Amino acid sequence: MKKHLLAFFTYSSRERRGIMGLLLLIALLNLLFEGYALFQKTSPTIQLGLDTLCMELDVSTAPPATNAKRFYRDTLQNMKAEDADLKSPLFFFDPNALSLSDWQRLGLSAKQGTGILHYVEKGGRFRIKSDLRKMYCITDSIYKKLAPFIQLPESIPSQQAAAKALPMPIVPKQKRTVELNTADSITLLSLPGIGPWYAFRIMQYRERLGGFCRKEQLFEVRGMDTLRYQQIAPVLIVDLFELRKMNINTASVDELGRHPYIGFLLAKMLASYRLQHGFFRRVEEIRQLPLVDADLYSKLAPYLTISP
Repeated sequence: MKKHLLAFFTYSSRERRGIMGLLLLIALLNLLFEGYALFQKTSPTIQLGLDTLCMELDVSTAPPATNAKRFYRDTLQNMKAEDADLKSPLFFFDPNALSLSDWQRLGLSAKQGTGILHYVEKGGRFRIKSDLRKMYCITDSIYKKLAPFIQLPESIPSQQAAAKALPMPIVPKQKRTVELNTADSITLLSLPGIGPWYAFRIMQYRERLGGFCRKEQLFEVRGMDTLRYQQIAPVLIVDLFELRKMNINTASVDELGRHPYIGFLLAKMLASYRLQHGFFRRVEEIRQLPLVDADLYSKLAPYLTISP
């Protein structure tokens, strides 16, 4: 009998492996059933709130877990309120001055409107449009619907921008001028289109003339063209008191001949006239000379004098 009992409870290695596998399978099935039971016990309210949170809210704004049930209930109420009055006509408004009925006309629930009114009554102010979005009861969809009708600025300008917006006093610009008879080479070089060569030629011709009596005389400077003259003419002025005049009764033939408008032939005629008729009593008397016509006289007269 004892021998038969020992044979009954003795297993081969293959039978032992089979038994161990069966025990592991039973344990695994037990764990699966326990986990499924826990999953089924999850609160339907919390599950609904989680779904709503994923659809409408940013996860970062979720409230503490202790207030989860109330938060999700309010969220559902807000969603229903958004759709309740979609057919209500919107109007332009200042969120700082609305009543509860006005907020309801805009599509908010009584609870949402009351929350905004409490904020204003406690001293809160909406200064720009996006301030309304910061209210807990205003969702993205509500704000997007109301934003075009909010009578507030998009942003508050900074002090620097506000200063720029102020009208600046108009200060008349002082026109830069260059006096042609006293300008040195540095001043002439500051003029557009005037380089060292032109500055030298202008000063050289000015010295031969005795000064410029008209700025148009610059065309007599070698190389001066219309384009260059038009660039500098607006800033040029001429001071006639700076002219250097020659006394036609005392100047030598050589001094007279070096003047660009006289030359040595006319200089000899002037000297001969003085020998024959004596000193000139008036500058106009030079018009009696055959080489002096009206055009030459008008150019030459400002440089001549009979005074000692």
